[in-house]
Amino acid sequence: MATPWDRNTDGDEDYRAWLLKDMTPGEYNLLDPVGRRTLRTQFEQQQQQQQSSTVGTIPEHYVPVLLSLAVSSMKSGWEKISSERTKSESSIARKNSVSHYGLSSRRTCQILGTNTAHVKNAHIWPHNNSEAMVLVDLQPSDIDDPRNILRLHEDIEYYLDRFHLTLVSSGTDFVLKVLDNSILPSRLKDRSETFGDIDGRTLQCPSGNIPWRRLLATHSILAHQKAREKNWLTEDQFTAAETNAQDLMEFSLDNEAQDRVRRFLNNRDNE
Repeated sequence: MATPWDRNTDGDEDYRAWLLKDMTPGEYNLLDPVGRRTLRTQFEQQQQQQQSSTVGTIPEHYVPVLLSLAVSSMKSGWEKISSERTKSESSIARKNSVSHYGLSSRRTCQILGTNTAHVKNAHIWPHNNSEAMVLVDLQPSDIDDPRNILRLHEDIEYYLDRFHLTLVSSGTDFVLKVLDNSILPSRLKDRSETFGDIDGRTLQCPSGNIPWRRLLATHSILAHQKAREKNWLTEDQFTAAETNAQDLMEFSLDNEAQDRVRRFLNNRDNE
């Protein structure tokens, strides 16, 4: 004849292991029905608590994978940029960016300075890949946030979008770094300066507000990758700029961000 232990734990290895931490099968069989139901309820409540505590957790060793996904997603967005998209001009985004960085007017380039013609909005994270911003702890609605937009002369914007140049950290600032030496002699449209002249110039943020560091870091990583693919860089090891960019990309993911990442990855798997 089957005992209460046999009937109530048959096929439920987790419940059986949980019970054996505190009692023997014989002791369990001596309990009355109320006592056995109480134990089952306690076990199920503990299981639910464990599931809810892990539902938003991404193991620490997954973080490098997420960083890699962020970089690859950003790259795929830039590869799809059209000439029309790179010159997209949103009056609201422009106004917010000018205000955020404390620029004197819409004709201020953050590299060339005031009274600059042909200044455009330059999205750091590609506008056509906004849904992937969850990978860097941001939301798609952040795509036109001023911290994702720079005000740049259209020639600087053009080569920034195509990774011929990038912005690298220098102390608390960011400076322009030209990676493709072939463009150094090129003169900017309606300007006296060449790209060689502006190589190393500091990104101007008079208000003290700066772009999202993680986005600038992602761009820098991709730009250096392309520079090696094109043989613009010959070093086998990471440059100091790349090392700094990798450090900037070591961001933390809170529970809300982890939930966004998990849902984004699940949606991608189901496509």
